[in-house]
Order: sequence, then C-alpha cells, then structure tokens
Amino acid sequence: MSDGLLVSFRTSSAWDVEWMEGTRAYLVESDGDIQLMSEDVQVRHGSVESHLDPHLDWVSLAGTADVESGADLQSKRKEMFTKLKFLPRAEDQLKQLDSRWVAPVAQTLALMNRALVEWSPTSSHPSWYTHVTADSQSRRDDGLLDFRDFDGATRTFHTHARFTPGAGRIHFRLDASTRTATVAHVGQKLV
Repeated sequence: MSDGLLVSFRTSSAWDVEWMEGTRAYLVESDGDIQLMSEDVQVRHGSVESHLDPHLDWVSLAGTADVESGADLQSKRKEMFTKLKFLPRAEDQLKQLDSRWVAPVAQTLALMNRALVEWSPTSSHPSWYTHVTADSQSRRDDGLLDFRDFDGATRTFHTHARFTPGAGRIHFRLDASTRTATVAHVGQKLV
C-alpha cells in the first residue's frame, strides 16, 4: 500500500529473493456496504545488500514524490541528499522554487546524490544518472558561473545538471576527496 521495501533476515532460502509475493487486503465502501477486497502483489524485498541492486532506481528517488514545495525540499535537503552541500544562495533558491520545478529538481538532486554515493575514488568523475555537462571555456571565463564558496573564496561552478520544464540548471562543484558536490545555483540557465 505504501510502495515500500520489505526487509527481513535471511534465516531461510525463502528470504533470499529480491521480490516477495503477497496478498494485499483492503476495505472498499460501495453503496453503504463495506467489502473486504484482496489482490496478489509483488513487493520489493531485501535481506542482503545484493537484493537492493534491482531496486536502486526506486531507492534513489524515494521520498522525492513526498516533497510539496521548494521550502519543503530545502528543509529536507540534508536527509535526502547526503552527498550534496548547498551554498546559502542555493538554499534560498530552493525555498523560492517555482512549483512546477519542485519534483524535477528533487528527482535530479536525488539522481546526482546516487551517483556521488556510488562514485569510486579511482574514477575521475561519477557515472551520472541524469544529464550532466561542463560549461565551455568561454562560459567559464564570463564570470556568470563564479560564486562565493563556503570558505569565502570565489570559485567557478562550471558543471551543471539540467532539469525541465524550461532551461533549468543545477550548477555545482565536485570534491573528489569527500565524494561530494557543492551546489551553487538552482534555477534558470545563467545568461
């Protein structure tokens, strides 16, 4: 009913599966009568880490559908996106996010976070699950991508993820030493 994940201990081979079959029972009111209905269902399941592999897309987006507004997204950012840090300006942008962008931004941030969680220090860049590109050198040189970082230094945040509708951008910088990204801009393409 809640589109969740069943977790169990692998005490027998019956629990060594990625999906469980079950029966969902629920009450339905019809013309003043209440009837018990049931249906067979497949439920995500995990008793060992490898059972999560087929559910990674679902896990990485878990919670994004529950975000109701930009302010809600901003308040939940630390628990939802453990590998993303947000400059104060990006936090303000999240708070004021246009309602049509709340879900796309939440999903894009979740996919970025997933890539960072899985990022191996031996690889120069994460394997992104969303469209991520670096801006051209001319865009880097025009100053539009320069923002004051946490330490007060001005840095160029030339890597961005895209989201729609419109030309939405999330500009960020990678930190390979901590396998995190600092988000500097969430909004329209900077022109």
